[in-house]
Amino acid sequence: MAAAEPLLASSLRDLTVRLASRELRDFTDQEGFDEDVRKWRATLSEVMDLLVDAEEKQNTKPDVKIWLSDLTHLAYDLDVVLDDLEYELLRRKKSEGVQEGSTSCSEQMQSLCPRVKEITGSFKRIEDDVKFVLKLQANPSMRCTTTGVRLPTTSFVVETDVVGRDKDVEAILELLPKTAEKELEKCDETIMRKAVGSTSLTTLRLRDISSLTCLPEEFFKFLVSLEKLIILECKELVHLWHSDAALTDLGRLKYLDIRECKKFRSFFPTKDAELSCESLRLLTSLQELMVYGCENLECFPAAGLPSSLKRLHIYCCKSLRCLCDGVMQRNNENTETDGNCCLEWLTIFDCRSLESFPTGVLPATLRTLNISFCPKLESVSGRESEEMLLNAASSLESLTFFRYPNLKSLPKCLGSGTQLTNLTYLMIWDCEGIECFPEEGLSSLNLRRLDIDLCENLKSLPNNIQNLTFLEYLEISICPSLEWFPPQKGCLPRNLRELRISRCKGLEESLDWSHHLHTHPALTSLSIIGDFREVVSILDDDSRLLPLPPPSLKTLQIHRFRNLERISSSRGLNSLQHLWIKDCPKLQNLPNQGILPSLLKLEIWSTPLLKAKCLEEEGGEYCSRLSLIPRVFVK
Repeated sequence: MAAAEPLLASSLRDLTVRLASRELRDFTDQEGFDEDVRKWRATLSEVMDLLVDAEEKQNTKPDVKIWLSDLTHLAYDLDVVLDDLEYELLRRKKSEGVQEGSTSCSEQMQSLCPRVKEITGSFKRIEDDVKFVLKLQANPSMRCTTTGVRLPTTSFVVETDVVGRDKDVEAILELLPKTAEKELEKCDETIMRKAVGSTSLTTLRLRDISSLTCLPEEFFKFLVSLEKLIILECKELVHLWHSDAALTDLGRLKYLDIRECKKFRSFFPTKDAELSCESLRLLTSLQELMVYGCENLECFPAAGLPSSLKRLHIYCCKSLRCLCDGVMQRNNENTETDGNCCLEWLTIFDCRSLESFPTGVLPATLRTLNISFCPKLESVSGRESEEMLLNAASSLESLTFFRYPNLKSLPKCLGSGTQLTNLTYLMIWDCEGIECFPEEGLSSLNLRRLDIDLCENLKSLPNNIQNLTFLEYLEISICPSLEWFPPQKGCLPRNLRELRISRCKGLEESLDWSHHLHTHPALTSLSIIGDFREVVSILDDDSRLLPLPPPSLKTLQIHRFRNLERISSSRGLNSLQHLWIKDCPKLQNLPNQGILPSLLKLEIWSTPLLKAKCLEEEGGEYCSRLSLIPRVFVK
C-alpha cells in the first residue's frame, strides 16, 4: 500500500486517537458537539478498514480514486477543526480552566459550529459513497487498535438476516424470522422464491443469486410493503421484470439499487418495451435510483421516470447510449409527461458510450449535477445545451465537471448575465479543453467552494473573483498554463478562509500573487505545493514568495520547495497552530522566535536536514523548543 499507508492512513490513525481523547470528548460534550464527534469516530473506524482495498482499486476504478481524494481533503479539514478545538481547550485551561457545566459563547466556538456541521456532512457523503456506490472489502489491519472502538465484523453492512449459505432449503426457511429486512446471498432462485414470504418486508437485498435472469412475477405479490430493493452481483440477471404488470405491487418502493450485474441489459425483456409500456413511471413512490457497474445496460425505458424521483445515479455503465426522456423537461410543458420531472440530483459517471442528453431542458428542481468520465458526451456549452442548463440555473447548488474532454468552454450561464443564486460548489477537474471562464466572470455570488484541478490549458481565473464574497475555499491544482492570478491588493474574496495552490508552473514563475496575501484577514489556511526552484527563503522582506503571511493564518503547508533554506521570520504568525513541511531537502532551520511556542502541531516529512536537528540529543536547542508543541511528527 504505497500511498495510503504512510500518508492518509497515518493521518486517519492520528485523527482517531485524537478523537478518542477523554479530555476532548468531555469538552465537545460540554459544547454540544458530542453527537457529531461520535459520528466522526464511528465513520473513521470503518473507513480505516477500507484503505488497503481502496488503494489497490484506485488505478482501475476512478470512483474509488475520487473517494480517496475526498477522504484526504476531509482528513485535512478535520485536522484543522481539531486543532481549533484543542487550541480553545488549551486557552481556557491557561486562562480560567474549564468550568463544569459552563457554556462557551466565544467567537472561536461560534465560528466552529458551522464548520463542525460541515465536517459531519462530509462524513455522511463519504459513508454514503461506501454504502451505495463503492465495492470495497474491509481489512481491519489498517485500523488503530488503541482507541477502544469495537471492530465491526463487516464494512457498512446493516446486521440483518442473511440466508443462502446451505443447500437445505427447508432448513434455511425455518431459520428465517419474519423481519422487515432480509438479505439473500449466494443461493439459487428456488430458495429466493420461498424465502420471501412476508408482506411486512420493507428492505430486501439480493446478492449473487445463481441462475437468476429476471425477477419472477409472483415474487412481488409478497412485496407490497417493500421500500428498498437492492440487487448486487447477480451475474446472470439480464432483465429486471418480465413486464410492467409486476410494478403495480411495488407502490411503496422508494429506493432501487442495481449494482455489478454484468449481463443486465434492460429493465424489460422485449425489444420494444422501452417504447410501449408505462415502465418505471408506475413506481409512484420511487425517490432514488442507482445503477452501478452494469456494463451491458444500453438504455432506460423511453416512457420515462416517475415524477416522485429525486435522485438518479448512473455509474460505470459503459454501454449506455442514451438516458431516458424522463430526465428532462420539454420546452413545451403542456403535456402531462413534460411538466412532471422533479429530479434534484443527477450523477453520470464513467458512461463511455453516452453521447448526448435527451431533448429538452434540465428540470428547474435540479440541485446537483455531476458529469464525470464521459468522453463522448456532447458539451454542455453548445447552443442547445446552454438552454438545457439554463433552465436549472436558479436551483443548482453543486456543479461538477470531471474528465469531460468535449467541454471546450464553460457554459455561458455561469457568467454574470445569469444569476446562479444558489450555486455553492463548483468543481472543474481534468477538463483539458477549457481555456478560460466566461468573460463576465462568475455570476454565482453565493459560491463557497471552487476546485480547479488538472485543467492544462486554463489561462486565468474568473475576472470577478474578488466579488465572490461568500467564497471560503479555493483550490487550484496542476494548471500549468494559468497565467493570471489576482496580484493586486484585495483582489481575492474577502471571506476566503482556505487557499491551496499546487503545481501551477505559471504561478511558480511569477510570485507577485503571494505578496498581498497578508491583506486578507479571514485567510486561516494556506497550502503551497510546487517546484519553486528560485525560492530560498520565505517570511522576510527579500523573499520572492510570501514575504508576509495573513495575520489570522492558523495552518501553513509548504511542499516541494527544493531550494528553500530558511523560514526567516516569525512575524505575523502569532495565530499559527499547524505547520506542515514536506520535501524541502535544503531546509535546516525554523525561526528562532515566535513560531514554535504558538504551535499545536508540527509535521516534517522528507526534509532530512531539519529532521536531523529535530532528532538531536535531549537538551539541544530544538528539543527544548519542540517540547512546547503538543504534537510533533518527524518522518
